[in-house]
Amino acid sequence: MKEDKSIEKLIRDNLNMEQVPQDFTNKIMDKIEVLDQQEERAFSSLMNKHVIESPSVNFTSKVMASIEAAHQTAEVSATKISNSAIIGKKAWFVILTCISGFVIFALTSSAGTPADPGVIQGLLSKTEGLFSFELPKILTNPMFAMSLFALSSLLFADYMIRNRKLTVNVKSE
Repeated sequence: MKEDKSIEKLIRDNLNMEQVPQDFTNKIMDKIEVLDQQEERAFSSLMNKHVIESPSVNFTSKVMASIEAAHQTAEVSATKISNSAIIGKKAWFVILTCISGFVIFALTSSAGTPADPGVIQGLLSKTEGLFSFELPKILTNPMFAMSLFALSSLLFADYMIRNRKLTVNVKSE
C-alpha cells in the first residue's frame, strides 16, 4: 500500500496539466476560415471553367415532340401485345378434339338404352368394342362436363372478342 501511495504521488508530481493558450480557439477558427476561403476560390474557378450551357430556342418543343412520338409508338406496340390471342389455333383444335371425344364417348356409353335404336346407334354399336375402356369417375361427373363447357365457352368468347377488336383497329388505321 505504501508503494501504491508513493507511485500515485510520483504520478501526480510528474503530471503537468497542459495549459491551452487563451487564443487557441481563435487560431483554430482562423485556420478553418482560410480553408473555407480556399475551397470557395477553387469552386468558383471550377464553375468559371465549365460554364452552364443554355438550351436552344425550341428545346422544350423538340423534347415534347420526341416524347409524344415515343408515346405513340409505345401505344401501338402495347395495342399489338394486348390484343394478341390468349389461346392459339392449335389450342382451340385440341379443345375441340377433347369436346368431340367426350360427346362421342357419351353417345357410345351404355348408361341408358333407348327404346328405338336409330341409324347412329346402329353405327355406334359396331364400334362399341373400340371404346370399351372406363374413364375415371371425375371425367364422367356431370359437374365436370358443365365446368369444361363453361370454360370453353368463356375462352371462345374471349377469343372472338379479341379478334373483333383487333380487326376493328386494323380497319380504322
